[in-house]
Amino acid sequence: RGDAPNLKASADPKIVATLEASMLATNEKRALGRAAPGESGYVHHGPRPVDLDVLLLGDTSFFDDRLTIPHAALTRRRFVLIPLLELDLDVRLPDGTRAAGALAVLPFDEDVRRDGPPLALPAA
Repeated sequence: RGDAPNLKASADPKIVATLEASMLATNEKRALGRAAPGESGYVHHGPRPVDLDVLLLGDTSFFDDRLTIPHAALTRRRFVLIPLLELDLDVRLPDGTRAAGALAVLPFDEDVRRDGPPLALPAA
């Protein structure tokens, strides 16, 4: 496709994976009916059938017009940090910031509650 970057031009597999994630996120949102900025029906932060956010990709940092990794608002959202920390209590952002530390300084202004039983992970 004309809008797809040349993934073979990069020797770094993390950058290739990041660009593929960017295209996946964009293509999935479009396929499921989300209008792009400038298109008829686009509403910033408006209702949409699906919202796919890439929070982290290992220790990769990436920014383009379609995707920012880590997610730009990751450390400002309790409703994102709490489930992320349930998966890995020691998770860190690419710059070394601990997600638990980011959560500790946030105000208690978002009501985050579990819906369903606790997540059960297989033993490692």
